[in-house]
Amino acid sequence: MERIGKYQVRSMLGQGGMGAVMLAYDPDLDREVAIKLIMPHRLGSPQTRERFLREARALARLSDPHVVQVHAFEPEADPPYLVMERLHGEDLKSLVRRSGPLPPAMLRDCAWQCVRGLAAAHAAGIVHRDLKPSNVMLCRGGVYKLLDFGLAASHDGDLTASGEVVGTRRYIAPERMAGDSSSPAADLWALGVLICELATGRHPFPHSSLAPDPQALPPEPPDLRVWVQRLIELDPQQRPKDAGEALRLLGGGSAAVVVEPHQTAALPTAGVGSTSSGSRAVVTSTHRPVQGVSSASLALPRPRLPFWLKLTAAIWLVSSIGTVAAGYAITERAVATQLANLHRTLVGIAVGGAQLVDPVQHRQMADDPVSHAAELAELRLRLARYASAFPEIRFIYTMAPLPETPATGVVQFVCDASAEVDLDGNGVIAAREAQARPGQRYSAKGVPELVSGFTVPGHDTGLTTDDWGVWISGYAPLLLPDGTSAGLLGVDIPADHIAGLRRDFLWHSAILLGSTLAAFLAAGLIIAWRMRRPVAELSRGMLAVANGDLAVEVVVRSNDEFGVLALAFRRMRDELRRAAQLRAAFDGFVTRALAEREGRIGRAASEGARLAVAVHGSQETAVAALLEAARSHGGEPERVEAGGMCLLFPSAHDGDLPQERAVRCALA
Repeated sequence: MERIGKYQVRSMLGQGGMGAVMLAYDPDLDREVAIKLIMPHRLGSPQTRERFLREARALARLSDPHVVQVHAFEPEADPPYLVMERLHGEDLKSLVRRSGPLPPAMLRDCAWQCVRGLAAAHAAGIVHRDLKPSNVMLCRGGVYKLLDFGLAASHDGDLTASGEVVGTRRYIAPERMAGDSSSPAADLWALGVLICELATGRHPFPHSSLAPDPQALPPEPPDLRVWVQRLIELDPQQRPKDAGEALRLLGGGSAAVVVEPHQTAALPTAGVGSTSSGSRAVVTSTHRPVQGVSSASLALPRPRLPFWLKLTAAIWLVSSIGTVAAGYAITERAVATQLANLHRTLVGIAVGGAQLVDPVQHRQMADDPVSHAAELAELRLRLARYASAFPEIRFIYTMAPLPETPATGVVQFVCDASAEVDLDGNGVIAAREAQARPGQRYSAKGVPELVSGFTVPGHDTGLTTDDWGVWISGYAPLLLPDGTSAGLLGVDIPADHIAGLRRDFLWHSAILLGSTLAAFLAAGLIIAWRMRRPVAELSRGMLAVANGDLAVEVVVRSNDEFGVLALAFRRMRDELRRAAQLRAAFDGFVTRALAEREGRIGRAASEGARLAVAVHGSQETAVAALLEAARSHGGEPERVEAGGMCLLFPSAHDGDLPQERAVRCALA
């Protein structure tokens, strides 16, 4: 295992301005540390080494929660190295790249903590000189720490040769680019640029402009925008002289708590005070945190079916209904089209067959079939040969009208060329299986298309039922030279053929429909399975946060709407985490402050405390909640005035802290 001095090197953490940073283990103190190796070519002359040693010692003396802590420095090692605290978190460059610009509350908190860390460095006479997002880390607990003081310089001189400009060009102040020495004002310039980029992702001075880009400044809060404008003034004399002054200009951070004396007078807007003194401690400028919720109250019932399964069923059901409806409509339209084609085919076959019949001869055969038996036989043979070319044709025949046909609809057969087939298989050709005799009557009263077929080609619009079965027929007239009708030629197709067409089409449609539904089911499964993990992650995270777990992480590796929701969740969780930290800090601060106050004023302060609250308008619900909170903390209403009330929290025993109970009542 590689060692640096007494430290056991575990891995490489990254590259810094002065060298490499390694993760190592300190066996003496049983802790992990970060070791920064200083490259020899960065040290230069012995005077530079001595100056760097002085700066390292200055950094080691810094004791601020917003500056990385230096544990040790070994200037005589080869190469020299710094031993620093091991940080757990993410630098701001990576954070913004992953999550986007910081929200206003988080941005102000970041600015306040960074300028506080700079104030500690400036007070120790150290200028950072390389402040940028990658040198600021957001650590556990919402603490921002300044890193990489490898390019740091003292107020009275740099560690570089004369005229050399060090740092990252994007964050170097204008006066340093012009050759001036480093100063705290230059650090403030870099901090202003950094805040702009965290807020909007833009540099305030694009393309070396002399005026800041308004779109690059933080849009809110307004006081932070004005403060950043002051930091990025081109003239360093117009900026705060150092980070301490910038900190005072910025005011309190997100956890600002100010306790100051306030004389007893008429009912104040809000105040907590001891009943035994002419003055009281007023808690102002506090950020109201959210109240905790019992995890027992958030025990949610588990769904009977998982979300992905319900989504799959919903997608498949909706797509199935639509597909079946569309498939039925398409099938019916296709069947209607096939039927229309069949009608045209029947008429065409009938017209073709009519060309084989001599109308004059047909009239003679109709009038005297016995005398024209030979002609009938020849015509029957011609028509049979013609019908054999169309397997779907069951009957082919000719008919002639009778004088009573217009009134009765009765016509007569002339030549039936249909094949005699034993349809029932009993070995006997029954009447319905035999050919019609010449002159045999046929009632067409219910078939108006047949009657009109003596003059114009046509077809049955529906199925026709007669002694021979159920059919659909086509007709072609046999016209004499004078235009009168000598008869017609008819062809019949069994209804079973039409049913077979419909059945075949429905079968193919069913196969296509089944394939489509299977595809929809597969698509639904893919979509639902794709959504399963993000939905489960977001649900788990929301429930964990609702139950008070603000350290939960939600992993959604996508750039779609779920990625946006995960980003919004992380921001919400971070806001709640900061609120919880603020509440804990406030509780601890107030507890310590009031305990110290109780210790100072002794028995005189133990008589009790008062909480004054302003009530604006009709606030019955708020007043009821306030009284309930007062009772739960041992308080009671002392007096009520227009626009407010005063609650008394008497001291219950020696050592009781009524002021703390009053403050906790206000929080509740």
